[in-house]
Amino acid sequence: MNYLADIRGLLQYVPEFRGKTFVIDIDWSSETDAVKAEVLMDLTAIQSIGVNLVLSMNEEQMADFYHYSAELEFRVSSQPKSDADVDGIREIIE
Repeated sequence: MNYLADIRGLLQYVPEFRGKTFVIDIDWSSETDAVKAEVLMDLTAIQSIGVNLVLSMNEEQMADFYHYSAELEFRVSSQPKSDADVDGIREIIE
């Protein structure tokens, strides 16, 4: 996913995607503070319209992600999961 894309521009699709799950793979370490802030605002906007988010990033980037997201009302559940653990991911979402 291109982090610089205007995700908020996609909100016209709210009725189609409300209740759906988006899986987003993030390379958090390579972005500037400004881009990280924009990404968090976009993720929060997507989550606020009823889209479930599953964010994928490596373990080293998690602490930095939590640092940035701590000041937002961003609901976060964290648990290492493999790509094959679909049931475990569903449990976290629910």
